[in-house]
Amino acid sequence: ILLFLSICLCDCYHNNLIKNGGFENGYTDFSTQYIREYTSQATSPNHYFIYSPDENYGVLNWVGKPFEGNNFLAVDGSTTSNTVVWSQTISIDKSRTRYLFSCYISSLTLGSSARFQVLIDNIIVTDSFKAPTSLYEWKFLSVNWYSYGNTEVTISIIDLTTSYSSNDFGIDNIQFYDNIESSNSNSGLVAGTVILSVFNALTLYFLLDYYKKYNALVKQNKNQYANGNLDGYVYTSSVSNPIIIQQNDFIDLPRGSNGNNNVISTAIHDNQL
Repeated sequence: ILLFLSICLCDCYHNNLIKNGGFENGYTDFSTQYIREYTSQATSPNHYFIYSPDENYGVLNWVGKPFEGNNFLAVDGSTTSNTVVWSQTISIDKSRTRYLFSCYISSLTLGSSARFQVLIDNIIVTDSFKAPTSLYEWKFLSVNWYSYGNTEVTISIIDLTTSYSSNDFGIDNIQFYDNIESSNSNSGLVAGTVILSVFNALTLYFLLDYYKKYNALVKQNKNQYANGNLDGYVYTSSVSNPIIIQQNDFIDLPRGSNGNNNVISTAIHDNQL
């Protein structure tokens, strides 16, 4: 079963197409309209830097830690609307049509008012997404996108808030996966077939297990002299061959040598009728 599920997952999701999405490689593989911060004292609007716990930038009121790894993108929001915080152009497989973009957003100051949108080829693909209001919290942003035969796309994140203060945020773990469907492959069919195979295997297992237990119970009753009661039926046995009748039916049984119906009297004595 685990093998079947692994095949299904590998066929549905592929490698992250974003380079340096966790910013572990520092200031590489992305573009921005913000200004890189080089000082060690403070930041000002429209500036950014790659935050690492090992570096001290002296930003007194900024608090944050990476979602995962050691680094994340730390930003002092711009006062100019629609300024691109992060952008990357990537090549995609035109045979695959459905993609999943995701990232994590955090606030670096209490009461942050930062709001975001994601653009793909300059087209807005998400609603306004607000950063969390508490510190040390990463909020998940995701959206599905259909390529319709594209071979290259540019993905951008913009900050909609233009206030001078309380517009400080972090971005981490940016991902872009080709998702479940593909135009020239049978991945959906394969996934469906695998899931059906797992279901059939489980069904067969439980049926065989039930049949095994049922046969064991019948065999046990065949080897008993007294009557038994199982699943609405009465099992009446002389020695080894049972006579199976419904509880509401009647049957004439041979009397014993003493003239009494030994089988019936035993069943009544054992409270089995």
